[in-house]
Amino acid sequence: MNDEENIIRELASAWEQLSIFYDWNSQIEDATCGEKQFQRILARLTRSTGSSCGIAVKLGRGRGTIIIASYSPNFENINPFLEHFKNSLPDIEEKLARGQRAADKFMLLGTEHHMLAIPWRKEKKLKGAFVFIRPDLQYNRAESILLSNATYEMSLLIDYANLSSRFQEKNNELGILVIKNLENYKEIFLEAEKVGSLDTAICNMFLPEDTKLLGICMNRVFFSSKQEDGGRSNDVPSKEILAKLEPLIDKDFSSAGGKVLSIRHHKDDRGMAFATVVETTAPSPQKTEKLHKIAELATKEALRKDFLGACMQEAYASTLFSMSTMIKSSNPQAHSTLENAEKIISILSGALCLDEHEKKILEKSLMLVDVSLIYMDHGALEEYLVKGTTVSGPQTMKVIMEHPIKSAELVQSVKSLSECVPVIRTHHERWDGYGYPMGLKGEEIPKLSRILVFVQALSSRIAQHSMDLKDFVLIESERVWLSRQAGRAFDPEIVKTFLESF
Repeated sequence: MNDEENIIRELASAWEQLSIFYDWNSQIEDATCGEKQFQRILARLTRSTGSSCGIAVKLGRGRGTIIIASYSPNFENINPFLEHFKNSLPDIEEKLARGQRAADKFMLLGTEHHMLAIPWRKEKKLKGAFVFIRPDLQYNRAESILLSNATYEMSLLIDYANLSSRFQEKNNELGILVIKNLENYKEIFLEAEKVGSLDTAICNMFLPEDTKLLGICMNRVFFSSKQEDGGRSNDVPSKEILAKLEPLIDKDFSSAGGKVLSIRHHKDDRGMAFATVVETTAPSPQKTEKLHKIAELATKEALRKDFLGACMQEAYASTLFSMSTMIKSSNPQAHSTLENAEKIISILSGALCLDEHEKKILEKSLMLVDVSLIYMDHGALEEYLVKGTTVSGPQTMKVIMEHPIKSAELVQSVKSLSECVPVIRTHHERWDGYGYPMGLKGEEIPKLSRILVFVQALSSRIAQHSMDLKDFVLIESERVWLSRQAGRAFDPEIVKTFLESF
């Protein structure tokens, strides 16, 4: 095998290694790691072609140059090579801008050197060049093509590393803003609970003892004048009152204990229909209408408070889901992990006869289990999401061990997510009792939590192998691993049901 064939073989090997790396790195990858890998690839390409140096150059304003990376096995000072590239740039820039390679030769230290400049373009604009220089031997066509292919992937890697770095910076900034929003939400929820709390006290100051006012909407009591009812209740009204509300007619009825039950129907500013109920003894028509007016105003305020509370909770829930998405994006396998998790949930929902409501709880819980990690240092967060609990450091481990409870606390303020709270709180418990944060064992762990424990662990393992779910499950060693974890980390019934699904 001659020298030229050796060079081509080395280049092909380098290209293959680069392709393998880039396929893996197409997922979100830490920028520093990408830069180190880029430097190694440049060094290998330089060595394999017998070049004196390889330089990745970014073009600045006024033809200024910024060295992104360089490698020179035999020369400590690459400035002479860089100077020649700068001097030749006016002659080759137009060619590079069109996406074409440019070759040149020059004398240096009494030796003829050959230069190959390969354009680095983005969106058809020239950003820089990859420059390879070696003595005596001109770069042939095969070498030029292979180097062009390799450096194209390298340029994508540079762009990606820069994008990843900017993404992390923005992520940190957004994280700080989100944390402030969470604190604001806490204050808003506390203040919102106080709104309308004086209505009952005011009513009771002026109402006779034998009189009671109610505001009812959608078969729920939104306002009650009695202090023992707390001013507002979501309890269902008595059957007697519900029966009399049905015709939607304003009417007065005789009630037990010699009292009169008076009902009037209204609408609030949003067109929401509700009824007011006055229960009193020996009322006059004028007094009854005044009491209905008081009940109407109080109920409208209660409905307004309920509507604003629902809006705030919806906004808060949206913030939590956004936070969770931001946290998960720090994981290199985030997309594939989530995709596999959804597939596993779908399989188990059918196999374990879960209803649609339970499936929704699982899907929502899956998105929110790590939401409290927003408070975690970004670097430590990435390390945890990639390596799991193998990370070191007592402070980091403390945050990790507490995050199920903290995440549950963040979610419990949202009524529509209340059923997710116990699932989130126990999503790191193990069947054998060696999980955290509470060390629950077996069926002490809620059923949906046991499913979620399995889903998270399996989807993460599949993503790390960069495989499809079906292909992964057909690997005998992985089926053995799952079987061994039954009764340890996982509920044996869930493992058995899952394996029987394939």
